[in-house]
Amino acid sequence: MNYHIYFDESNKLDLTKQYSYYGAFGGNADDLSSLTKAVKPYYAHSNKELHFREYKDDKHVAKYYQVLQTIFEQDVNFNIFIVDNAQAFAITEEFKYTHQDLRKMFYIKIPERLFYGVTRNIEQNSNVRIFVDRSSEYRTIRLYSKLKEQMNAHAVYRNMKYRVIHASSQKSEESIPLQLVDLVMGIVVFLMEKTYENDSVVTKVKSDLVYRFLSEKCNLEHFQTKIKIFQWDGIEQKPLQVHLAPYINKFFLHKQTFDMREMVKVQELLLKNPDIMLKDLRKEMGYSNSLRNMLIGYLDYLSGKGRNAALHYVKKD
Repeated sequence: MNYHIYFDESNKLDLTKQYSYYGAFGGNADDLSSLTKAVKPYYAHSNKELHFREYKDDKHVAKYYQVLQTIFEQDVNFNIFIVDNAQAFAITEEFKYTHQDLRKMFYIKIPERLFYGVTRNIEQNSNVRIFVDRSSEYRTIRLYSKLKEQMNAHAVYRNMKYRVIHASSQKSEESIPLQLVDLVMGIVVFLMEKTYENDSVVTKVKSDLVYRFLSEKCNLEHFQTKIKIFQWDGIEQKPLQVHLAPYINKFFLHKQTFDMREMVKVQELLLKNPDIMLKDLRKEMGYSNSLRNMLIGYLDYLSGKGRNAALHYVKKD
């Protein structure tokens, strides 16, 4: 069997951020190929890559929503590893490591820990290929060859049923699975760091996407069960498992409070002028065009169609 693993990171290991995040996504090569084919039709509406940090305008909300919906309908699993950066750099001071030394060590150990979580359930002999988002830093520290060596040593030591035959970089624009890691990890970071509390248009755009997705069907359950998160704090030898439920609950409370307030305003404007045009309603609400689809979602909800009625379009080949 052929097995593929994809790796990406968010908030690189430095002192400007409290935490850095590392994500891995793996599966049977045929299954991942099928997932890519299932997702690809949504790119017919926009060829732009899927990156949560670049999602700043809700004109692409349907694409992002449908891709997320498609991912979590599949038998997929994501592993995310969080590092407390302050604790990590405290070690460099104590043992006189340079920051570059620290990065080199963590770039080997963290992916190995992530990949172990992804590969531990492989039940038949498999050839594994590892793909990492392209980075000059990875190339400088020879990450690809080191990953291959470390993972094969790990497999032999633990008598695992796999062998890494290839580890290399890919450009994210050429790899939908790498984009999926970025997208899912971006949402996790958004929830855990409570970025949604920032009162900006971009934050409102992101919050609306995340809420629309998590509030639909079984997505909330799938999001929590198909993502495993562990945190290294520099104190406990064994990484601590992190559960998303408390973070999601806080997000839901924040978003629902905001939405109720906004929908009351929409209703008041509609009572005054039932025939008001969408463009004029948007201006009365003080929304930029980047929030147009959020407003449509409100209108669909108030009319009884459902918040996501406009997002369920037919895929194009």
